[in-house]
Amino acid sequence: MMKRTFFALAMDFFFQLRCQTWPPSRVMYPVLAEAKTIYMTYHIYVVICMRSHTVWQRKKESRVRDTVKRLTGMRPGQIPDGASLLAVTVFRLSRMLKSDVTRTVSKEPGVGLVSWRVFMGLSMAPEATQKELITFSRIEQGQLSRVLKEMETRGFITSRPSDHDKRARVFALTQAGRKKHHDMLPRMITLADTIDAALSPEEQETFLDMCARIGAAAEVAAVQN
Repeated sequence: MMKRTFFALAMDFFFQLRCQTWPPSRVMYPVLAEAKTIYMTYHIYVVICMRSHTVWQRKKESRVRDTVKRLTGMRPGQIPDGASLLAVTVFRLSRMLKSDVTRTVSKEPGVGLVSWRVFMGLSMAPEATQKELITFSRIEQGQLSRVLKEMETRGFITSRPSDHDKRARVFALTQAGRKKHHDMLPRMITLADTIDAALSPEEQETFLDMCARIGAAAEVAAVQN
């Protein structure tokens, strides 16, 4: 909208001047010069936008190629002895997904992956203890404790002693915390939808079944060894 308005103003202004008085008098020279400046600025703006988009697109394509290369470049013969092809692939995919989520979350100032998981957990339950948040977020207790303290200091959550265990504390989102979660949610939903769209519903069921089988096999192997 800004580009169209900018261009339209310049062209309309220049056209009106030309129709009203041509050839121009000396008095009109500064006005025509201003119109020409606006016209040239528009073209420079368009060129910069096109080049910026091209650079961004190339970087995006490069990241996609690197991702595909890292995941598809692994073959049974390329995995060292003692390493599982499936385990290595899952580990790498997990790190990549975690990195993508962290990068998306970090676009919101002062918010990290751990605090985002706290936002999600407390948005699903009105209140939760630290132990429940550890179970939900899969975050170590020490790291989660630091994040909870920071979030409470920033006014995103409140805490109080548990009614059932005075040693435990119960956490809940404040109005500011709910607003922060609400502001971040559209961006995170877009990321989640983009990832899930890589597989059809049938493929997702197959993938989850395969993950469950791999996990069960890993547990059996750990017990046997």
